[in-house]
Amino acid sequence: MRIWLMVLLALFWPRAGFSAGYTAVLLSGDTGFSSSEALGVNSRGEVAGDAFDFPSGGVGFVWSAQSGYRYLTANDSYSQTWGSGITDEGVAVGGAVPVDGGSDRPFAWMPDGSSLEVPQPDPSYFSSLTAINPAGLAVGGSTIWNLGTSPSSVVTHLTDGQILGIGPSGA
Repeated sequence: MRIWLMVLLALFWPRAGFSAGYTAVLLSGDTGFSSSEALGVNSRGEVAGDAFDFPSGGVGFVWSAQSGYRYLTANDSYSQTWGSGITDEGVAVGGAVPVDGGSDRPFAWMPDGSSLEVPQPDPSYFSSLTAINPAGLAVGGSTIWNLGTSPSSVVTHLTDGQILGIGPSGA
């Protein structure tokens, strides 16, 4: 299966309009799970994603060629995590599923392995962080957070719609 994926990438990557300057990398190492997916990458080649077994769930990770897998864990109140984005400094963002079955919560993980549950404007609202820019602005659902402040703060919360990404300057 991996060989076919690499062959398909080699055949169709240039035709799809992608730059020939990019390289496809197979994440090495065993996650201990049946499936995994890469959801974010930074300029240093660190990848944020998740590894999982269906239907039991999974765990988020940051992978690098130098260090392998670093799992993104939360406290005992959460059963699953995932990573969706990562800064060049190694701050990963994503979410976690509460053990009690409540709404997903947005999380950030620092390079030292510590985690931060990010406050939500409405705790009943399903949310996770999907992307983060170099300035520490993170997006998820209909909210933009400033993770560069202590404590982190809500910058914008839309009452209707969804924010899917954020540029380096916050636009």
